[in-house]
Amino acid sequence: MKVYINESFCLKCMDASSILTFSGFVLILTGIALIFIAFIKLLFQPGKLGEAHSGGAVFIGPFPIIFGTDRKIIETLLIACIIIYLVVIACMLAFGFLKFKVV
Repeated sequence: MKVYINESFCLKCMDASSILTFSGFVLILTGIALIFIAFIKLLFQPGKLGEAHSGGAVFIGPFPIIFGTDRKIIETLLIACIIIYLVVIACMLAFGFLKFKVV
């Protein structure tokens, strides 16, 4: 399988692990770019008085650790973690990393 991004750049013989590696690399670069854009946007905004709400989630294996300053943020992160978990399971099934045997 050949994937042409433009005429001079061709990704040849991409198997499932190569596609996942490339996708992970793109997601990491996208995350770094979003953090950079948010930081630049924060620098040029006038100061606002009020409360700041924040939260985060860390996956350790299949278990998410969720933390936040507000109940609404924690609920949103919980829903996001469930969606991410289901997407990961679907990708593992689609690419054959997870196989079930019927006995």
